[in-house]
Amino acid sequence: MKRTTLFLTLAVLVSVFFGLNLASVRAQTASSGSVTGLVADPQGAIVAGADVTLTDTATKSAITTTTNDAGRYNFPVVNPGVYDLVVTRQGFKTAKFSGQKVSIGSVLTVNVALEVGALTETVVVTSAMAGTELQTTNATVGTT
Repeated sequence: MKRTTLFLTLAVLVSVFFGLNLASVRAQTASSGSVTGLVADPQGAIVAGADVTLTDTATKSAITTTTNDAGRYNFPVVNPGVYDLVVTRQGFKTAKFSGQKVSIGSVLTVNVALEVGALTETVVVTSAMAGTELQTTNATVGTT
């Protein structure tokens, strides 16, 4: 009787193990990416309550979120494409990041250091080489 119970327990554990591995394989074949980051001031202190807007450059559709108490923002499901990211907070200059490429299965991390200033001032950050990116959050590879 004990041998049967041991065999059943082992069979359940093996099934759970393979079930978890299949879930991770399915996650790697996702059809979207994500955008995340940290918003801080020039001294590195977090900026909670900043408005973060992600705009698809092709469709001009925008989604917005607000940084949490840890200064972090997250857009968990973003269709592949090129986006503009704008971060605003009262008492700071607006920060714009143009031409940010979101790829399938990747996490684009855009950390922002807001400069102190009036709302009418804008900081524009551009990439020197279009199409180049280093995705360091995970080791998954996606295709478009």
